[in-house]
Amino acid sequence: MKRQVILGLGIIGFLAVGVLAGGLDGIMTPYFEVEEALAYLPAHPEASIEVTGRVLAGSVIRATSGLELTFRLTDGEHHINVRYHGVIPDNFAEEQQVVVVGKVAGSDSIAARQLLVKCPSRYKGDEQLDKD
Repeated sequence: MKRQVILGLGIIGFLAVGVLAGGLDGIMTPYFEVEEALAYLPAHPEASIEVTGRVLAGSVIRATSGLELTFRLTDGEHHINVRYHGVIPDNFAEEQQVVVVGKVAGSDSIAARQLLVKCPSRYKGDEQLDKD
């Protein structure tokens, strides 16, 4: 009887670990800056990814429908092409810091399903306090 209980608990534990490991795979999305993402993209076709960077000035193209947007995400040196379909945030602008969430769509492209605009900090750093 004791042997059967131990065996049953072992099987349940094994299955629980398998479900958690498999379930977390779809939940956990890697978060990169532009340069890191460019190294990741070619080796992980169609993987989910989050990338942060600035919207490159002059790269924004809005579709007439108002729900499609293409732009280049940059860190100042490297660039990633982004295609986004959805409601465009009101505060989206060129040179704005953003996070794109989506799927790899090529060696230098992301098909974004979510576009998050980062807001500037409301707090001043020590350097700014000294200037005031």
